[in-house]
Amino acid sequence: AYQTAYLKTHYPVEFMAALLTSEMGSQDKMAEYVNECRKLKVRVLPPDVNSSRTDFSVSHVSERDGQPAEQAIRFGLAAVKNVGRAVTETVIQERGRGGPFTSLFNFCERVESGTTNRKVLESLIKCGAFDSLGTKREQLLAVLNTALERGARRQDDRQRGQEMLFKGAGADAAEPLPEADQTLERSRLSYEKELLGCYVSGHPLAEYEEELKAFSTQSLKADKLGETNGGFMMKIAGVVSRVRTGLTKKRESYIRFQVEDLEGAIEVLAWPEVVKKHGDHVSNGAILLVTGNLQKQEEGRPTLIAKDLMPLEEAQVRLTRAVHLHINTVGADEGLLQSLKRIASFSPGDASLYLHMKTLHHGEAILEASPTMKVKPTRELVSQLKALLGEERVTLADRRE
Repeated sequence: AYQTAYLKTHYPVEFMAALLTSEMGSQDKMAEYVNECRKLKVRVLPPDVNSSRTDFSVSHVSERDGQPAEQAIRFGLAAVKNVGRAVTETVIQERGRGGPFTSLFNFCERVESGTTNRKVLESLIKCGAFDSLGTKREQLLAVLNTALERGARRQDDRQRGQEMLFKGAGADAAEPLPEADQTLERSRLSYEKELLGCYVSGHPLAEYEEELKAFSTQSLKADKLGETNGGFMMKIAGVVSRVRTGLTKKRESYIRFQVEDLEGAIEVLAWPEVVKKHGDHVSNGAILLVTGNLQKQEEGRPTLIAKDLMPLEEAQVRLTRAVHLHINTVGADEGLLQSLKRIASFSPGDASLYLHMKTLHHGEAILEASPTMKVKPTRELVSQLKALLGEERVTLADRRE
């Protein structure tokens, strides 16, 4: 324990890279350790056909956007779902022999066709392993069949000694790619979660940090859940995954699914009465607020028995009792208050508005705004208030408080 604590303290990048490599077969552990990397301020870079090794490795990121050079962890190719070690070793050998890959077509022509197939390449594209080549994932998926067919033909021609026929004939020219719309951020991250076991280039909950603080009563971190006793009601918020349906003895539908927040995950069970009311909200990638009863299992992690669930965006409007605005009176003027009144008037509702007026010599005074200034706390309203006052100066109070 002392030795591992020492390594984590003094060599965090190397330590976490080794830890991730040791748990490549467990998606739950992978997600937990990637989240730990975020807390340690250690960047985890996505897989890359030109940079990744078979296992997780330490990568040196050059200076960018005024930020100094740093060490980071590069995702191992063997950690990508559907991509085995035999494939990754072949890719790395060819990269060492012929230099970096320049395009998907170049990759298919050089890497032995018997080693890779459509499923392998589709997984590599969707998880971002070709992003460094400067092309959209959607463009590469659109030409994948063509690239595979041309690559197989070129390799066959080489084996028959006909490679020289293609020299100087434009065979290595860049292949034009079709125009393609960028995949929605949530879909892109969903592919990463499916293929890597965790979110790497972003997190679907990043934009919901305020709602998580306001409405969740329990973190899903494994050790935090382990400390809790069963039999009490709690609220959790997170991303839905691993949705499975079944039938009770009465042939009624129930749903089991996982909810993951920024620190961990828990299994949720929704019985037929909940499914009838709210089952349409449950789908892979959905972001939900779930109220339920925690049940401790004799073995394994606890399960949450759902009593109510709703989209997290809807929860902000339905459950916010009050919006608190923190204002420093130094520099505040009548114009600021008029701007607040104008913004509030565009979103009337039933949530109270409180002004925390911080003075230089007399502490803080909390004033409740006029009943005519009650608001509907939509994401748009909160965004406008934060733009006016500052990110940390707008907070939401749940109705449970």
